[in-house]
Amino acid sequence: MPKNLQSINLRGNRIGDEGTKLLQFPKNLKTLDLNKINISTHGLKYLHLPENLQSINLRDNSIGAEGMKDMQLPLYLKSLDLQGNRIEAKGIIHLHLPVNLQYLNLCHNCIGDRGAQNLRLPTNLQSLNLRCNNIGIEGAKSLQLPDH
Repeated sequence: MPKNLQSINLRGNRIGDEGTKLLQFPKNLKTLDLNKINISTHGLKYLHLPENLQSINLRDNSIGAEGMKDMQLPLYLKSLDLQGNRIEAKGIIHLHLPVNLQYLNLCHNCIGDRGAQNLRLPTNLQSLNLRCNNIGIEGAKSLQLPDH
C-alpha cells in the first residue's frame, strides 16, 4: 500500500477474522472503513490499527461482548462507529475510549441499563448515538454525560 494513503474503505467485503490477520495499514492512515466485513468475536485481536488513526467504522460486524476485550483503540481517535455489533452490557465494560474521542455511535447493540451505567464517556465527546439499545429510565439517569 502507498505510504501516503490517508483513507481506506473496505466496506462490504468478506475479509473476516482470517483476513484481518493480513491487513497492514500505512502509519499515516487517518480514516478506515471496515463496515460489514465479517469481523467476529475473535477478529479484533488481529487488527493492528495505526496510532495516528482518527476515524474507524466497524459498523455491522459481529464483534460481540467477548470481542470487545481485544479492542485496542488508537490514542488520537476522534470518531468510532460500532453500530450493530451485539456488544451488550458485558462488552461496554471493556470499551476504553480515548480522551480525544468526539463522535461515538453505539446504536443497535442492546447495551440496556447496565451498559449505560458502565459507559464512561470522554469529556471531548460532541456526538453520542445510543439509539435502539433498550436503555430505560435507570440507564438514562446513570449515563455519565460530559459536562461542557
